[in-house]
This record gives sequence, C-alpha cells and structure tokens, in this order.
Amino acid sequence: MPIATHASQHVCPAAPFRVGQDGDGRWIAVEIGGRAGGLFRTQRDAIRYACAETGCRPDEVVLSVEPLSFGVS
Repeated sequence: MPIATHASQHVCPAAPFRVGQDGDGRWIAVEIGGRAGGLFRTQRDAIRYACAETGCRPDEVVLSVEPLSFGVS
C-alpha cells in the first residue's frame, strides 16, 4: 500500500484521503473534501480503509503528521 508522508500544509490537494491521529490519539481516515471517513483502532486499519476507497492508486492516501479532525453530522 503506497502512502506519502507530508506535513498537512504541504499535502497535495489532489490526494483524496488523509490518515492521521486526532488530538486524542485516535486514528482517522478522512476524505479531503470531508464527505467520507471514519475512526479506526489502528493506523493499519485507517490506511486499509483509505486504500480501499481510492482503489489503492499511488499517492492518493497521505499520512498526516499533524492532528486531524473528523466531524460527524
């Protein structure tokens, strides 16, 4: 599963999913537009979900080094 590691201010805007932790240490995979995503037990689970959602295309899952947020409405 290829992933890119970038600080979020350097994230390529074409990357549909970011994977990282929230402020409480929970693993999150979130679509850049905020329309899809979820909370996961492990980093591996979050990456697996994002990879499945993007068809495992290279450079479409970015690992964030900064905290992410995922809002449920």
